[in-house]
Order: sequence, then C-alpha cells, then structure tokens
Amino acid sequence: DVRVCTAVADLAATALQNCRLHTRAIGSGSYFHACAAEDGVGGAAVAIELRAMDVLRASFVYVYLIDSTADELVHHDGLRVPANGSGTAGTLVAAVYRSGEVSALIHSADPRECLQLQDHLGRSPILTALAAPLLRPDGTVSGVLLALNRASGRHFTREDEAAARAMGLQAGAVLHNVGRYDDASAAGRRSDALLEVSRALNTQRQPSRLAQACLPLARQLTDAEDGALLFVDRASQQLYTKLADGVSEVRLPMKHGVAGWVVANAQPLNIKHAYEDERFNPETDVRTGVVTRSILAVPVLSSERQVLAVLQMINRRGGPFGPEEEVTPAGGRRWQGAGGG
Repeated sequence: DVRVCTAVADLAATALQNCRLHTRAIGSGSYFHACAAEDGVGGAAVAIELRAMDVLRASFVYVYLIDSTADELVHHDGLRVPANGSGTAGTLVAAVYRSGEVSALIHSADPRECLQLQDHLGRSPILTALAAPLLRPDGTVSGVLLALNRASGRHFTREDEAAARAMGLQAGAVLHNVGRYDDASAAGRRSDALLEVSRALNTQRQPSRLAQACLPLARQLTDAEDGALLFVDRASQQLYTKLADGVSEVRLPMKHGVAGWVVANAQPLNIKHAYEDERFNPETDVRTGVVTRSILAVPVLSSERQVLAVLQMINRRGGPFGPEEEVTPAGGRRWQGAGGG
C-alpha cells in the first residue's frame, strides 16, 4: 500500500508540474502572439524580454539575434558576441547558439563564466543564468534568450529550463515572421528609393550636382553614416570629389586605397572591418576625425563599362554592409553612368 501511494504521489507530482508548465506556456504563447504587432524586430525583442522576465522570474533577460554578415550575436542595445565563441564575451550565449541546447550557470559552480557575463553585460553580481536557443520554424537557430538572476536568489529549475525551451520555439517563430515582414517593407522602400536615384541621376549633367543628388539617397539605401562620389581623372591619375560649394575639390591618388582598387578592378568592394584590410588608408581618419568601421565602394560605369567614378559609403549603422546594399538601380552590382565617356 505504501508503494502504491508513493507511486500515485509521484504521478500526481508529475501531473502538477505539467499543469504549471502548460499554464506558463499558454501565458508566454499568448504574449508572443501579441508581440508580433510591435514595431519591428527590435520592438518585438524588447517585448519578449519583458514577458520572459515575468515567466522565468528573472531579474534581467536579453535577446540576442544572429547577424550573419558579421557572424555575431547582437542585442538591440548594441552588445555583440562572436558567434564562433572566440574571446571571452558572452561565452554562454555563443555556446548555446552553436549547440542549440538549453544551458544554465550557477556562480558557485561556474564562477569564471558568470564573471565573463558580468564583464560583457556590465551587471554585477550574476549569480545564476539560463540561456535557450531561439529557433526559426525550420528548426535552425536564429539567436539566444538569456535570463539572469532568478528571483529570491534561487537557481533556475528544470521547470524553468523547459519553459525557456518552449519560449525559444515561440519567440523564435515570432521574430522570424516579424523579420520577414521587415524585410518585405525594406524591399519596398528600397525599390522606391532606387527609382528616385534613377530619376536624380538622369536629370543631372554637372558632377557637383550629381553628387549632391545621389549621396543622400545612397545613404538612405545603405543606412550609411556618410559617403562620397569620387570622380576619375585619368589624365592626372587622380580621384576627386566636389565639396558642398560645387567649386572646391579634394584630390587623391588613383592607384592607392579602396577607391583606387575599385577603379582598377571595376568591381564593388565590401569591407566589413576597415582596419583589418590593407587597402584602407588610416590617414584618412586622422585627417577627417572620423573612425571608419566598414566600407562599401561601387564603380559607376559608362555604357562601355569604363569606370567614371566610385560611389563610396562608410559605416553602415548596425554593422557591416550586407550583399543587399550592393544592389544597384540597374538591378546588378554596378551603378550605370548616364554618359558614355
């Protein structure tokens, strides 16, 4: 009789745990459904963090999403973790992204990992941590949900791990769908901007006015902080750009630098990390006071496919330039000049 009662009690305990998990899953699921209406992926990520704090009883929650171009996991506040696990920043986050498995830390057992998280996040102390993969509908990992410091100083439980796993499935699907909507909206805006670029290019005949018309639209298309249109002067073997007054010029040697490479090869050049590329000249930053992080340089070609100029954009907001920023008004990977010379 004792054994029978004990078995029944064990079954009842399991059933009660399943009930709690079901209740929490329903709560998180209904929340994540609502969060799809938030403003973009960033807004949805913030909403998920807030709800996950409540569901997991955590003091802090971070949602990291993969930036495939940079191969980094990125938080909407700008925190970045190398996806390959190099360095010490966010080791737990990178490990969960690569394994696709839920993982937990306890400071008493994993002091080094907790200290690494403290340094990365700027929060202290971190006593407990729980990380779960965010999964797309096809099962691939798109990011990581990181919860810190369970309430009342307790450790995250098996129940919490199961809830985090369920939330990773639901949140991953929501973020995937919001991202697809954002991509579609961006594609529409990009098409409108490209049409405007084409109109601007085809109505200008003076180089200074061409640059003034082209650059603001190019910055909008690529989300770049700055840029320049560098014209080719083959007689002097120089590149030059017109300043805002339309008269003054800045001239550079054509055989060196990023723009010089583009002229020589008649190909776009996408540099993710400027200071790691030997074609970048750091003296430019010294002269201008700008710190160059990333560069996208694209040739402007004549109808005979001779390079007339180089459109060079620097420092895309949010990370390096991606392949979509190389797409041009002509639908290829080069800007077509209106003239034939």
